[in-house]
Amino acid sequence: MHPLKTLNHLKKLPIKVDWEILVLLVLPLALLLVNNEWIFTNAFTGYIDSWMYLGYFVDFVKHLQTYRLGYYGTRLSWIIPGYLIYETFPPMVANYVLHLLVYYLSTISLYFLLKLTLDRWVGLLCAILMGFYAPFLQAVGWDYPDGIGIGYFLLSMLMLTCAAKFARWRLFLGLAGAFYAALVYSNLYWVPFFPPLVIHYLVLNQQHRKNPVLKSALFFVYGILALTVVLGIFNYTHDKQFLFFMPTIRYLLGIQFNRSAHYYDASFDWVFTRAWIYPIALISFASLIFLIFNWRQRSEASDRVRLLYQFNLLLFVLIMIFWESRGWPAIQYFYYASSVIPCLFLAIAAQIYPLTKRLNTWQFLVVVAASMLMIPTVKFFSLALWLYQRFSVILVFSLVLLIAAFLVKYRYKAAVGFFALVFAMVAFTSFNMAYFGGTIFSGTKYGPRSDAFMAVVKGSNVIKTNVPEIKRIVRQNKRLFWYDVDSEYGRLYQAIASTYLWHGLMVNESFPSMHDMVLNVNPIQVVTPGSKLIIFSQQTNPTEILKQADEGLKKINQKAKLLNQERIQSGKLDFTMTIVQTIEKPSQEVGRSQKEWMSGGVME
Repeated sequence: MHPLKTLNHLKKLPIKVDWEILVLLVLPLALLLVNNEWIFTNAFTGYIDSWMYLGYFVDFVKHLQTYRLGYYGTRLSWIIPGYLIYETFPPMVANYVLHLLVYYLSTISLYFLLKLTLDRWVGLLCAILMGFYAPFLQAVGWDYPDGIGIGYFLLSMLMLTCAAKFARWRLFLGLAGAFYAALVYSNLYWVPFFPPLVIHYLVLNQQHRKNPVLKSALFFVYGILALTVVLGIFNYTHDKQFLFFMPTIRYLLGIQFNRSAHYYDASFDWVFTRAWIYPIALISFASLIFLIFNWRQRSEASDRVRLLYQFNLLLFVLIMIFWESRGWPAIQYFYYASSVIPCLFLAIAAQIYPLTKRLNTWQFLVVVAASMLMIPTVKFFSLALWLYQRFSVILVFSLVLLIAAFLVKYRYKAAVGFFALVFAMVAFTSFNMAYFGGTIFSGTKYGPRSDAFMAVVKGSNVIKTNVPEIKRIVRQNKRLFWYDVDSEYGRLYQAIASTYLWHGLMVNESFPSMHDMVLNVNPIQVVTPGSKLIIFSQQTNPTEILKQADEGLKKINQKAKLLNQERIQSGKLDFTMTIVQTIEKPSQEVGRSQKEWMSGGVME
């Protein structure tokens, strides 16, 4: 059937479904068919935070009750959906379902937002671009809450748009407040970025319904309170704590008093090494130029919306720069910098809208096809290499065409704009592959990321099964995990331990040594006779593992007794988790005195 006739048939369906939505639903599935690495966290990178949330997903109640003072567990608007999905599906399926839902929440919200404020074509194009943007895929493809934050931000903005345009504005404002609360409770980092949402609603409301501002604020607050009560009740039923967000408040106050986050790099040597800064800087500069030359052009509603999206991007970036200057790494780390993605693509939509609206149907379909170049590029390495080698030329040529498209006379605008958009799509794909392809779409040297993911899940279940007293261990400030982080699977062991918030539970990361104790503590205070330890190793012989453990434990006059050994196999990955209990050495076995091995209360 002719493609245009097919589109007309879709429009005549009894239940109206935008064909653009069907495209957006298929896109990530098509990408997964050629490469599924992006939807799994890489367990060998050393980023441990996302694995902490996986721990909450697979053992929610125990984590909630064990780590009451940790701010990780307060992010219920992310943890609860993950927990419910992992309760419903097997881990592998749950990972796909959870991250595809976050993907769809973000891209479909962006599409409807642009459809309501500009038009559906630019909405589809920018939703596709964001859906293929490598930092976006990284955000929605792992278990850290930056991906769901993008979705909640766009959904909040969509509800505010509906409130400004439609009759049931009170309902939409309540929903906007609820989704904003979900955004903030997923990570309080989002709080300073409230102004773009306020400005978005005020501009559109003035342009359309002119709802009372104070009443609007009131219904928005109702939505915030409603979700807060729901989450508080949920938390109370599991942990007898209603004010679930207080640990995060205390953590942020501590950072404020200490002026900067402990992982903040004040040298600014990182500025030219963070690839995600380049598109932010480029689009922000284009937005600034746009505002300078078009500030007085507000004759049509679309003109005001385009100005709004450019202004909001600049405002968002300025807020990021302010927090960076105050010691919070809002730009230097990708999982914070990803927060700008919604405003970034709204600004892109505003900039290319004059070009897309002059395209005919066939031209638009060609541009959409060019925007999907990521799929064959990820599949075929030769195409990716070709684009990588020509990235600079493609980018410069695309920028020249885009500038020309806005300068030539009207009768040439459609043709030049068409070619400019096609080359811009190619430039977009080449940028993705040049700067992010190796990190987003690659597996590990031990096989696909999915194998490591399942190894982490299996390892976490071993901990859950063999250490039911984890709550007591944490409360008594004892240690549990012992491994060598520099060994072949060291980062994988770290990921497994991270599902139980590894840092305060580590003996150290240099098994079998007892040196380099975490938090610089005296080992005899945290590894006492009767302590249970989990030793990670590729060694399968428990006798050999006990021998190594005894070598380290003898420095505190203890030895290891075998309780159990679990072998973890996933793809090519093969290692053991050996559960031991420490016992005091008989007096005749004690060699050097404890004093000979201690200096100032810590191991030398």
